[in-house]
Formats: sequence, structure tokens, C-alpha cells
Amino acid sequence: MREGGSAEQRDPRQHVDCGEVVCDALPPDCPPGTLPGVSDQLCWTGACVPVISCWTVPSCGLCPESFICVNYDSVFGGDRKCLPRPAACDGEVDCECAGDACEGEYDLCVGPGDDADLVCDCPNC
Repeated sequence: MREGGSAEQRDPRQHVDCGEVVCDALPPDCPPGTLPGVSDQLCWTGACVPVISCWTVPSCGLCPESFICVNYDSVFGGDRKCLPRPAACDGEVDCECAGDACEGEYDLCVGPGDDADLVCDCPNC
């Protein structure tokens, strides 16, 4: 399953893990627009990070207004990510204006879907 981008896209200086944990601990109470960060040991870091800094988000509703939500979909499920809204997407988000978000294994742009502004499918995953 996609973990928020290919190895070339994943710059640890720019994004953090905000995904699932395996530890038996409660997450920190985070203000709106942020999510609890997750350590390499798959437990909460104790810090709250901006949603736009997360590799993936649990819901597209968490993406700020100036961002789009892209669902990278495969037979294993989908990973949602908040990306800056392309300038070419003046109104509705579609494959024509935002299709560049679909790359690597997830290069098939399907268009809007479910709660996502754009769905990128992995035909061979």
C-alpha cells in the first residue's frame, strides 16, 4: 500500500508520519488543522503536526481549503494526502488540471471520487 509517495517523493524534512500506531497509549489532544505525529517506533511522538505535513491523512475533510485531497487507490485500499491546489484548477478539480499528482505506480488519474478531490489508481498494484 502507498505510504504517501514514492521513495523519490518522500523527503523526511518536509513530511511526517501521522498514521496508525501499535503502542498502547493515548494520542495527544491536537487543535484543529493538526494531527498527532507518529514515531518510527509506531507510537505517538507527543507532538501535533500540521495536516499538510503528514504523508497521509485519515480523512479528506482534514485538508485545508487551499489544498486538494488526493486518494492514491489500489486493491489494498487508499491513502489520502493533502496537496497544494494547482493554479490550473480554478474551479472543479479534475485530471486535466491536477493529473500531475498521479505519478509513479499511481499514474492512472480517475477523477474525483468519494470524499477525494482526485483519485489516482495503481493499475498494477
